[in-house]
Amino acid sequence: MKRLFGPARAVLCLLAAFLIFTIHAVLPVSANAPAPRFNFDIRVTNAPEGAYAVDFLVPGDLIPDGIFTELNREGLGEAGFPEDCELALYDRDGYVSWLTHAEGARPQGILKEAEGFLYVWQYSEAYDLITRSDTDVRLALVDAGGGILCVSEPFSPAKSTPRHYYGDITYDAASGAVEAPQPADASKDGDPMADKIIYSFVIVLMLMILAVVTMLIELGIAALFRLKPVWHVLWVNLISNLVFNTSLLYFCWLRYPPLPYVPFVAAGEAAVMLIEFLIYTRIYRERKAGVLLVYSVVANLVSCLLALFASAVLFG
Repeated sequence: MKRLFGPARAVLCLLAAFLIFTIHAVLPVSANAPAPRFNFDIRVTNAPEGAYAVDFLVPGDLIPDGIFTELNREGLGEAGFPEDCELALYDRDGYVSWLTHAEGARPQGILKEAEGFLYVWQYSEAYDLITRSDTDVRLALVDAGGGILCVSEPFSPAKSTPRHYYGDITYDAASGAVEAPQPADASKDGDPMADKIIYSFVIVLMLMILAVVTMLIELGIAALFRLKPVWHVLWVNLISNLVFNTSLLYFCWLRYPPLPYVPFVAAGEAAVMLIEFLIYTRIYRERKAGVLLVYSVVANLVSCLLALFASAVLFG
């Protein structure tokens, strides 16, 4: 017990530092340390026949010069829209299509059917720019050929603490009206810092529960494989989590255009398995390499599936 106490205390300190880092950075959901991704949930009511997708219409100067493009052929192609469709040519009152003019934009606005309305779940394209801007935007409802069926009234989904916000937008296609969260006024609706503190506390609590359960599972699997001393598994996993999630934060969140999320996570998990296996071969020299390889794969797959399941339960 005395031999374990020192390393365990160090691991707990590192874990606390890692949790503070992730909350400050607000990481997107990942297999190793899940946290909410920030996006819009868009509901369209009274949609006309043939409604296929929605796209944000934004002021041209809202799109940074570094990502502005005259024609995002790849994004339009993925949506099945011709390059000369009405959406691609739209330019009124300074508003242009996000999908058409933002390099790397993807057609996330494809609508799904629900009882009495159409919806898009977790539309994250343009989220960061739109919620950080005081400029109003619009929604365009388009058909399968990229023809514009109707355009909403201008609206602002911005909030004073945009990184800590989950956007629900309801668009009445018949009237053009949009209901969306309005900017918070600190003097009337509370202190934005208090909002951030409360939100951060909830995420810290969730991350602590997930981290502890994940570590216990990997320790349990290590015990099944009879890896001793088992505390090495703790610090190896902690470091790999920190490195992986820092990379995920930059390449899939801070960087624009971001790298594809699912392929990045899949490649990252594979890299974690390989690196941890190589480290374990140096730590547990008396164990066969094949056994350590199987352990690395099994432990990471189990913890990955657990984290994804827990993310779905906790964050919807």
